[in-house]
Amino acid sequence: MKASYNNSNHKGGKILFSLYILFLLYANLSLLYARPAGATFQAQNYPQDNSEALNLFEQAMGALTEKRDEKAKKILEELIFNHPKSPQTPKSYLFLGDIYDKNNLFYEAEAIYCQFMKQYPKHHLLSEILFRQGEIFLHMGEIKKSCKVFKQLILEFPKTIYGQKALFKYADSLKKLNDEVTARIYYLEGMKVLPDYINSNPETAFNVGCLYFREGLLEKALKVFSNLEKNSPNNTLTSQALAFCGDIYKEQGKLQEALQTYQKVITNFPETIGAQVSTIRMADLSTETNKKIKDPNYSFPAFHKPILAYKNLIEKKSTEPSLAHLAEYKLALDLQKNGKYREAITLLKSILKKGLEKKIYHRILSSLKEIIVTYLNYCYEKEDFFSVIKIYEKNKLLLASFLQKPKNISYFFNIAQSYQKKGFDEKAKDMYEKMFIPTIDSKFNNQILFELAHIHFHKQKYKKALGYLQKIDTNANRTLVFKVQKITGDIHFQEKNFKKAVEAYKTAKKTESEDINIKLLLSIGESLDKLKNTSEAMRYFKKAINFAQKKEELAQGHLKIADLHYRHQNYAQALVHYQELQKLPLEPDDRDWALFQIANCSQKEKKSSEATDSLEKLKSSHSDPIWASIADFKDFCISLNQY
Repeated sequence: MKASYNNSNHKGGKILFSLYILFLLYANLSLLYARPAGATFQAQNYPQDNSEALNLFEQAMGALTEKRDEKAKKILEELIFNHPKSPQTPKSYLFLGDIYDKNNLFYEAEAIYCQFMKQYPKHHLLSEILFRQGEIFLHMGEIKKSCKVFKQLILEFPKTIYGQKALFKYADSLKKLNDEVTARIYYLEGMKVLPDYINSNPETAFNVGCLYFREGLLEKALKVFSNLEKNSPNNTLTSQALAFCGDIYKEQGKLQEALQTYQKVITNFPETIGAQVSTIRMADLSTETNKKIKDPNYSFPAFHKPILAYKNLIEKKSTEPSLAHLAEYKLALDLQKNGKYREAITLLKSILKKGLEKKIYHRILSSLKEIIVTYLNYCYEKEDFFSVIKIYEKNKLLLASFLQKPKNISYFFNIAQSYQKKGFDEKAKDMYEKMFIPTIDSKFNNQILFELAHIHFHKQKYKKALGYLQKIDTNANRTLVFKVQKITGDIHFQEKNFKKAVEAYKTAKKTESEDINIKLLLSIGESLDKLKNTSEAMRYFKKAINFAQKKEELAQGHLKIADLHYRHQNYAQALVHYQELQKLPLEPDDRDWALFQIANCSQKEKKSSEATDSLEKLKSSHSDPIWASIADFKDFCISLNQY
């Protein structure tokens, strides 16, 4: 690639060159740069033969061969100005322009090419001159002008070699203007008519290879990138081309070849962009695949230690800033996969504080939000509800728009559930109400309505709770019918409408799954007991005991039966069940109650010693101190009766 254009130096060069032209004008020679269009050289007393011009041309060629550009330049300038009609003059323009170009004298080169086009509008070298002028504009960074020249070449000289080369140069120019769509058309057309052009033009070859890669033409892309390495091994784009070769092997499932290619880039081109890309790609492969790679000599360090590879790139000062950001991003994703959510979130937040392109910023921001909600979900599944609340409160503003999208409502629902499970009912209620949108999935709307009903039930606002329950569509979901009818029964029970409670509980029972709900059986039994239907109540309590799978459920069944027997003065039967409770897990209050009732039943059955033993156990209980006082008083009463 040509050396970069220095604006200030070339403005000065242009001024000097213009002064030189004015000097020639003063000497009554033809004006080159400012001559009116269509003007021709005036006849001068030129020598009849061409020997002097030919001699000058040969001297210039000799100087060029010896790489004495300055001498060649002076000779060619003399030839052009003194022998404008010589057969050697047109070619002299070409060589002189090339010297200016090589020495970054772009204004002078462009002036020479312009003069040639005015002097020889129909010359057979015109297509080459136009091509060189287009290249000059490219070197000067005047891309729109280069596009205009190359397009003219394509239209006016389509069959010439330079018209065909212009297809590629026009595409290169369009690519610099980010017109990828039009550039694609001209690259493909160029490859049809002049496929060998890219062998000597690495930048164009790289662009064509990238085009093939994007379009999924992997074999064609691989061939182009491989030839680029072969034809231009020392070009700055070679390392990137090889990195693409690694990407192609990866796409083809040839992981061993991909790793070998990436490592080749890292080893042979250690300080290049291609090496940095290859390091990231190799580390990515480690996190993306579980396939075993044959590497007995540990030849692919970035593959074996991806986190270390990312960190080394990040810490290395020579790493391209955009690739350092990419490495940080990849490191964050890898940390997330290893369950290190906090580190991943902290790292992504630090990246966002740096000056990023808008597109990259939004990509990282999106990933950050996804990792945060994944972390939230992880904590929710572990039933670590306080962590869910803490994470949400810390990132509330960041997640606001993300969680409001209908597809992410499940995350928002889990957050509300976490508040509810930890007793923050008002906060949960506000979130449920924000989530309720009649137009979205009725499944979530039904869940939201149920949770709102549940919150109002616990706040003893039974009418509001029933209002929410009545809005739920229960046609398609048996599980939801069960839950709705169960809580409806609970509301009626609390309102002492035991008949309706039994109806609701029995409706729920009809929709329960194969696993019998013990709590539901106990609730039906309690409601029937309140309705004085003792036999039916006892039947449900016994059924609960028979089907209980957990000791806690079994204990509740025995407790209900024991209390029912006691109320109906069946003290011997009650005593059996209260004593059975001593073998089962109970809440402290229930255990103390059972001990107290054992004492009562024993007293009724004239078993004073058993009653006293039970009271002693109650006195030593460490739950509610009131039970010790009650036990003392009861013990005193028993002693008094004995006396």
